Amino acid sequence: MEQDIFRAEAEELLDDLEAALLELEARPDDRELVNRVFRALHTVKGSGKMFGFDAIAAFVHQVETVYDAVRDGRLTVDGELISRTLAARDVVRRLLRDEDVPEASQEAILAGFSARLTATASRPAAPSSRAELARPAEIAAGVGS
Repeated sequence: MEQDIFRAEAEELLDDLEAALLELEARPDDRELVNRVFRALHTVKGSGKMFGFDAIAAFVHQVETVYDAVRDGRLTVDGELISRTLAARDVVRRLLRDEDVPEASQEAILAGFSARLTATASRPAAPSSRAELARPAEIAAGVGS
């Protein structure tokens, strides 16, 4: 019974995820949409873990990590990221429905996300406020030391 409730709620979250991703494709800098995508992923992951869908939770955790990097400004949204996330959504939907999803398919999607994260790992997070932008100048001027 509880697993059926999780499945129904996860399906709704996956529908919202798809809608948010399609909107995000048109407005890749929209922070609210990024947060909406992250929340959908986070909820599917957490609820999945709670209701014993460990494979779904582990898979979604990897995708969620990518959107955490987007939220931090370490990764930008582009068409490839949207396409890969939609493919990940399809995998989760199939897993929810107890359909066979080859490990190789899951690993290929996650490898693409991992490559994106690795490529950006050496970049510092983007400053999130004017205060952070001004900080290097303050340090050079001796302010705040």
